[in-house]
Amino acid sequence: MELSKVLQTLKTFAPLRLAESWDNVGLLVEPVTKRRPIDKILLTIDLTERVVDEAAQHSIPLIIAYHPPIFAALKKLTAGATKERIAVKAIEHGIAIYSPHTSYDSVQGGINDWLASGLGEASAISVLQPHTFHHDGDSQTSSGTHRASVYGLAGQLAELRTAIASILGSESSFATFSSNDSASRSKLEFKCQQSHLGSLAALLAKHAGNGVTWETHSLEKLPQPGTGQGRLVTLAQPTPLPQLLTKIKAHLQVEHVRIALPSAAVPAAQVPPKTQAAALEHAKNVLVQKIALCAGSGSSVMRGVRADVYLTGEMGHHDVLDAVSSGAAVVLCEHTNTERGYLAKLRESLAELFGTAGVQVTVSQQDADPLVIV
Repeated sequence: MELSKVLQTLKTFAPLRLAESWDNVGLLVEPVTKRRPIDKILLTIDLTERVVDEAAQHSIPLIIAYHPPIFAALKKLTAGATKERIAVKAIEHGIAIYSPHTSYDSVQGGINDWLASGLGEASAISVLQPHTFHHDGDSQTSSGTHRASVYGLAGQLAELRTAIASILGSESSFATFSSNDSASRSKLEFKCQQSHLGSLAALLAKHAGNGVTWETHSLEKLPQPGTGQGRLVTLAQPTPLPQLLTKIKAHLQVEHVRIALPSAAVPAAQVPPKTQAAALEHAKNVLVQKIALCAGSGSSVMRGVRADVYLTGEMGHHDVLDAVSSGAAVVLCEHTNTERGYLAKLRESLAELFGTAGVQVTVSQQDADPLVIV
């Protein structure tokens, strides 16, 4: 199967427009001279050198790496830096690299929904930060986008179009609504960013005396139901915190998690728990019905949400203090432990998606959380 067709298929599962605006998603590495059909895909959370070597050993031409191995700009490709070396190795072995990252967090049936599925029977699940799209139906536009309309004679607009295009850049597109009467006013319509407005205003001000006018409208962003970052799970029945911890550990296949108890769980006259046994004893008094969760690092997504438990991989120290002071318990499982278990489900979903196309999907055996509790 050609790489381009594989990418199209992957985007039907989780469109890249669902990713956060700051993210670096999509095809990150594409071999040129060693391009080959995609008959195998390797799934990993982190793309390490061990994972690249694994793909090379098994002649796997495409790696789907959940975390983007290239995020900040690379100014050189040498053997001296790990991320550069990974990219070079992949190219040398003819391996393409695709990263979906937050699009898989956001999509229905993605990582956050998988994380929520292990908590027990739920009466309701909602999205903490719904993904948004623009009301004009163009989901590729980003925040700060405007629709601009310039009015004038057809000849004036034809002249202005070239000047406006030089401001907007090579990807600019226009719609012209002209009158059959050359003496009547026509309209030139296009999209622009907030950063373009100053230059456009200066350009069009020069033509205002000739009857040219213009207006802009901000493209409002509206929620896209069922997609977005984080989930708020309402359990069907209140559950003691220790029982919930058992379910979480079983779902994530980990032996230990870290917990912080809400301030009210420990009487003021007592010393806060400093051992596992003491923490679990106090945890018996905590009943849980609402759980805010976000795979990976969820502080910014869950901050301010009213819930009995915050569940994520990692949080900043002061974010934990704020959470327990507000009455929530915090359960931290380490960053990738809240993500890696999803790969088995993803493998099944992609195998079904590719059907009889002859693409074998496997989960990396070399991918693992770098931290081990001893």
